[in-house]
Amino acid sequence: MLAIKKAPYYETQGFITPILQVTPDGDYVPLDRTLYPVDIFISKGYGAIDKQYEQSELFILKSHVKDEQKSREVGEPRYWADDGMVSPLAANTLLPVLSTSLPSKETGTLERGVEPPKGAFFILDSEYLYGPLKSSYTDDDQYVVEPNVNPLLSYGRGNLGRWLLSDVQSCLVKTEVDGEQCIYVKSFKHLSNFRGRNGNSADFIDYLSDDQLIKVANQTHFGKKGLSKKEAEKLQQIITSFEKENKNLHDERLERLKSMLDKYLMNGSNGYNLIKEYLEAPTGQKFLKDYVQQNESRLLQGVLDEFEKDANEKKEEIEIELDRQRALLDKYQDDIVKLQDKVLQKRKWAQDELDRIAQETEEERQRKLEENQAELGEKIAQMETELEARGRELASVCDRLEIANDIKELKAESDYYERYHEKQQTKVNNLIAGYNKAIREEDDALYKRIGDMQAFNKLLNGKSSTRVETAAPVVEQLPMSSVQPDSAADLVDYLCSQFSDSGRGFSFDEMSNLVVCLQQSFLTVLAGGPGTGKTSTVTRLAKAMNLGTGQLGDHFLNVPVGRGWVSSRDILGFYNSLKDTYQESRSGLYSFLSHHQMHPSDTTKIILLDEANLSSIEHYWSDFLIYCDRENLLRSIDTGIPNTDQRYLKLDDMTRFIATINFDSTTEPLSPRLIDRVPVITLDNPEANIGGETSSLNLDGMLSASKIKEMFTVEDNALLRSEQILLQDTVDILSKADRSKGPAIVVSQRKLNAIANYVSSSRDLMGSETAMDFAISQFILPHIDGYGSAFKCRLEELADKVSKHSRTEGHLERILTSGDYLSGSYSFFG
Repeated sequence: MLAIKKAPYYETQGFITPILQVTPDGDYVPLDRTLYPVDIFISKGYGAIDKQYEQSELFILKSHVKDEQKSREVGEPRYWADDGMVSPLAANTLLPVLSTSLPSKETGTLERGVEPPKGAFFILDSEYLYGPLKSSYTDDDQYVVEPNVNPLLSYGRGNLGRWLLSDVQSCLVKTEVDGEQCIYVKSFKHLSNFRGRNGNSADFIDYLSDDQLIKVANQTHFGKKGLSKKEAEKLQQIITSFEKENKNLHDERLERLKSMLDKYLMNGSNGYNLIKEYLEAPTGQKFLKDYVQQNESRLLQGVLDEFEKDANEKKEEIEIELDRQRALLDKYQDDIVKLQDKVLQKRKWAQDELDRIAQETEEERQRKLEENQAELGEKIAQMETELEARGRELASVCDRLEIANDIKELKAESDYYERYHEKQQTKVNNLIAGYNKAIREEDDALYKRIGDMQAFNKLLNGKSSTRVETAAPVVEQLPMSSVQPDSAADLVDYLCSQFSDSGRGFSFDEMSNLVVCLQQSFLTVLAGGPGTGKTSTVTRLAKAMNLGTGQLGDHFLNVPVGRGWVSSRDILGFYNSLKDTYQESRSGLYSFLSHHQMHPSDTTKIILLDEANLSSIEHYWSDFLIYCDRENLLRSIDTGIPNTDQRYLKLDDMTRFIATINFDSTTEPLSPRLIDRVPVITLDNPEANIGGETSSLNLDGMLSASKIKEMFTVEDNALLRSEQILLQDTVDILSKADRSKGPAIVVSQRKLNAIANYVSSSRDLMGSETAMDFAISQFILPHIDGYGSAFKCRLEELADKVSKHSRTEGHLERILTSGDYLSGSYSFFG
């Protein structure tokens, strides 16, 4: 195939774009882009390719290799090659065609902004194809074209071939490069077969420039270089004589030469140059000086009269302006005298006013002093009266104090008997509960025996015995809490206090982030290295919310993921048609979900996928992946059981999965499809400002799921202007198509909607900047996966943009440091 270079990627690596396919018979056809949806990666030697070939110059790609692993990951073909698989194109083949107007032959100058190809090329102007041509770059920064002489396609010096485009379609190859049409002439040999096939039009045109025409005239002895006027006239006479001797011969170049000579002879610059040279010589200078002195009065009198007239007119204007200014000065002086008189009058009035105010102030001060003394006397008398009343009240209180002491003793005795009564009541309740449990166990055993007898009876009668093999018996329903949090902040404070006893502590912001993600995302991923507290975080959260310990009937289930899980039968189970039985997997997930389907409740259900990426999550969790989009929450899972009552498994609105994953080579990577649907919370770096405050809230049971949803959900999910700007800048930096920044990272609308919902719900708990910091680090950064110095520049630009957001900046610093150590491979999960 044929290709052109695209862009360097990392030192000796880069990309090339495949353009044309070479058929077995040596013809050229456009490439099927569905087979090559992206450019071909050059693994080594790209620098040699970049140096040898121009930007749009075609070369041969002799072979290339399909990258099977990368093709599986992205779902479309990916190829690579190296410089050893590249060779130059054969000479005089696939000559580019430039679509532009043919420049005038007098100058041959192309329009500005049009850059011709290197080497031989053709120009397509309207319906005609002209060529071959070559170009050169002039000192005034313009391209000049002229006929290119080639033995395979030559029409003589200064002549240019011309063909009707419709006649030579079979000689052309058309394709598209980056959305623009490119046309190539297959070869000189192909085009030479169409000489003389232009109908009534000429096979070629004269395309000799003016300067080349003069050279031709000199070489044919019509004239010589640097013609004087006399020599030019002589040359004109020679041309006239030549025409008379060859009356029937019409030569276009001869007509152009005559036109150029007429312009030269009509130019009157020769006399001007002669006078200029004389006046610049010493003799001419002396003549000019003597002439001016002898005729000074005649030459200058008119000029002096004009100067005198202008001076008199100017003098009159100045005198008029002076008179006007003097009048204004007299007026201003009169105004100053009047203003001085007014100032003296105002000053006298102000002094009189000050004296009057001073007199009034002294009288007012004396009057107010007397009023204050009288008011204080009244207050003293009132306070003495109140003091006497307080004394009488104190005596009365002392009398009642002895009675209060007796009441206190009686109250203490009453409290003792109340506590004794509560203890006795607790014992009675425990006895009743024990009796009820024993009765239920006997009932369960009886029901089991009855069920076995019914199944045996159906089997004997030839009836179907479809059943579901389940795990342990159902335990007692967990109670609802009698205490409810007043707000989302109260619940977060309570959870933080429950996490402060042991294990990894959580700050208020971290716990708020965890709870908001759990409420808004069907699957939340906790990532980090071994020993960072991922699994214990989920189990402690379930314990703090009183969801149970993982027994059937509880609202929490711990599923340890195994190596080699490949389908839903590993996590749910499958219907065995031979046994007519649904065989549940050892995870217990089917029993957990079916129990809560039969016993619905307004509570949160949490399922932990421990070490989730030991196997590919997309494979064994495929039945649940659709629930990551809210519009699919009402869909059911088809178990394959023939019995319609048991076939479909439904999940309620508050069933949530939490997956813990590790960053090492023993685990499976998360697919871009999964990353686009979930937040990834990293637990590597706990915050240092985790306090040990206790909460006054103490839950004695489970909370209502609708209550939690109401506290952590807002109807208006619009972002603030500052949040919109930060998010848009981040997305632009990552998704901007720039070859100098490496491959772009596309952020989907699903992610943008998730960020808006998250920030609007958590903004009141942790503040706008912290909420945006969590959102970018958990929803956008997990998409980072690339390599090369160009991609590093993109990440460094993003790091500069988010330098005020410590969590996002820390992740980027970790990615850059790890990428430098791993030879330029940058990944969030690296």
